[in-house]
Amino acid sequence: MQTSQHIGGFLGLDLASYSSPTLPNVPLLTSARACLHLILQQTKPDLVYVPFYICDTLLEAFKVAQIPFQYYPLNESLELQVLPNLKPNEYFLWVNYFGVKSAYTQQLFEHYQQQLIVDHSQAFFEAMPYTWGFNSARKFMGVPDGAFLFTPKKLELNLPINTDFIYTHLIEKVAQNQEKAYQDFKKNESLMSCDLKFASILSQKLIAHTDFEHIQKKRQNHFQYVHQQLGKYNLLKWKTIPNITPLCYPFLPSKHWDKKVFHQKGFYIPSYWQEVVLNPIKSFTFEKKLAQRLLPLPIDQQCDEKSLKRLVNFILSLV
Repeated sequence: MQTSQHIGGFLGLDLASYSSPTLPNVPLLTSARACLHLILQQTKPDLVYVPFYICDTLLEAFKVAQIPFQYYPLNESLELQVLPNLKPNEYFLWVNYFGVKSAYTQQLFEHYQQQLIVDHSQAFFEAMPYTWGFNSARKFMGVPDGAFLFTPKKLELNLPINTDFIYTHLIEKVAQNQEKAYQDFKKNESLMSCDLKFASILSQKLIAHTDFEHIQKKRQNHFQYVHQQLGKYNLLKWKTIPNITPLCYPFLPSKHWDKKVFHQKGFYIPSYWQEVVLNPIKSFTFEKKLAQRLLPLPIDQQCDEKSLKRLVNFILSLV
């Protein structure tokens, strides 16, 4: 990590020091799609199997690297009925969905070994440094960019540092200017690309001074509380694993609920991923239903228990 050699002048942010692991020997690139671009550049596969239920922005890496891919379906446990047989120069891209599929991710590694590429974007703390993969700091902490790249071999990278980012959404949210923060957040997201760059100096410093233990504890406690209250109404099922730190609580109700009803009550619930619904391929009906109905309930470290309880009680009034 680079540090300033200047002293004196006006003061900047005071960042508390923690003993959090900052993965010093793992490259920190700008984004998940940049990490995937670099992996494709390094492995040069003939074909990559890709889940149909995936964010379109990640697929940009295949276009940039000019690597062909083929979709595969999921079942209602977010797993595969049959694992495809890979040829020597083919790879399998897997998403640890919502951070709740860690056990299955390990099974896939045991099957595919280093022909497996794992997207840990929704499972920041579940990294597997012994195969190809990446995560996303932006989804778990307040940083403008940043994604750790995992490789089964050490890479010598000579990349520029990202300077094309916006950070005002982080300040505006602290100041409780939610609408301005959201607009600036979208502007910063639009700047993310597949360009091969190291993450900004700001993100490097913020991550190095982040209390990882606090984030994990809060998310784990929130996840367990929501699951205890809503688990029996959730059509999604997964094998329970202790100490996982998910991105959200993925709640799949039996019918479609308009998210505007939640937004009107101050519950901001995102959609993953509407481009799946719009994909003209007529099969993959489960994935399209999932994209339409899924409620990724917030459980992050900035959620307060009172608001989380209010959200849960509102959902219980609807089921």
